[in-house]
Formats: sequence, structure tokens, C-alpha cells
Amino acid sequence: MWFEHAVPAIGRLAPMPDAYRYLPDSVEYLPSPERLRLILRDAGFRAVGRRTFVMGAAQLFTATRAAGAPGAASEPGDATEQHSSPGLVG
Repeated sequence: MWFEHAVPAIGRLAPMPDAYRYLPDSVEYLPSPERLRLILRDAGFRAVGRRTFVMGAAQLFTATRAAGAPGAASEPGDATEQHSSPGLVG
């Protein structure tokens, strides 16, 4: 709730207040945390976790997909190697 009201109010003091009015609207379409957990579990993920940062303005979801599940890495490190770019340490 504070995100919807406090961010635009604080943004009025900033050099670009329109950006702060837009920010809450830009995430409104996202599913609720409970709904996202269900979506992840339905997709085969387990150990679904959620951490919030900056008084809830940002959140991080983590989950583990069981070995053998569609899309799961078959060897430790497979997922990192599939998504790393040349020249980057994965």
C-alpha cells in the first residue's frame, strides 16, 4: 500500500515526478505473491521462497526445479552454462 501512495508523494519532490507516478502502475499487472508461488509450484518448482527489499518495493522469488522435471538442469552447473555469455564468468 505504501508503494502505491508514498512513492508518488515522495516523487513529487524529485526532479522527474512523472516517473514516480508511473512506477506503481508499471507493476500493477503482476500476480500477487501468493498467486506467483502457486504458478511456480504448478510449473514443477519446489522450495519456492520470497524475499522483500526496500520495505517491499522490490521482491526476489527463488525456486528449485526437481531433477528430471521438464526444463530442469541434468547436471550441476548446466543452467548457469546455458545462460552465460562468452567472456562472462558464470
